[in-house]
Amino acid sequence: MGSREKWLYFSYTRGTAAGGIRIIKTMGSKIIALKPIHGFAAETSAAFTILSASHMGLPVSTTHVIPGAIMGVGASQRVSAVRWGVTTRIMWARVLTILICAFVAGVTYGITSALLGPCCGAPLDHASVSSADQPR
Repeated sequence: MGSREKWLYFSYTRGTAAGGIRIIKTMGSKIIALKPIHGFAAETSAAFTILSASHMGLPVSTTHVIPGAIMGVGASQRVSAVRWGVTTRIMWARVLTILICAFVAGVTYGITSALLGPCCGAPLDHASVSSADQPR
């Protein structure tokens, strides 16, 4: 591994560690004050959910399943134990992330197409495609 790769690795790990601490604090104490037994229950139910969904061929993300499991553990004690304001902010952050990413992708595509021309987005001329090229 060269010095450039080591520097990138170091940068990525620092960024992940810095952001990870915020995520751990939010999940472990801001949604609900988790005790070890609650963490075990949340992780076990999240693992069951992920494995079940994967078995059925459904795409799921631990990023979405873990907060739901933590909210479920908190709500099993009492619904008012969950800080719903924090969970609402998490939900809005996820929705806005998708919308902002779509907007940035569209702007990037528009700028790239204007500068370089539509390289991959040109319509396909079906008459020029032989039947041998068609997927079966």
